[in-house]
Amino acid sequence: MKDFKVTQKYLQTKVTVNNFDLTVYLAMNNKQIIKGLVIKNQLKENEGMLFVYQQPAKYRFSMRGMKFPIDIIWLNNARKVIHIEHSLEPCPSDSDCPKFIPTAAALYVLETIAGFSNKHDVKIGTQIDFHLQQ
Repeated sequence: MKDFKVTQKYLQTKVTVNNFDLTVYLAMNNKQIIKGLVIKNQLKENEGMLFVYQQPAKYRFSMRGMKFPIDIIWLNNARKVIHIEHSLEPCPSDSDCPKFIPTAAALYVLETIAGFSNKHDVKIGTQIDFHLQQ
């Protein structure tokens, strides 16, 4: 598929949010999911990471080891936004970092630069579009 690209062992694809396109890294296995965006020093507005899980659950996230603030957006199996955490600040690796947990089960989680959700009018119920390789 033309939407896919492989970069440093991460597949990438296009995600569309309210007519704005992002290129995202796909975190699809346990190693990638655990590392998350800790692998990056910064993000551009049109970049992010999409976590793809095998089954819906209330997946929790922490800002441990992050180098920059982000928004975290949880999506259900219909790819609609079910929970958003805005402009979360990095947490030093050696401190007790808070955990962020959605209010409902999610199948996907999208991480973007801080402020993205507000700038692009992302709200509960917003449809997020993307294609995954089968």
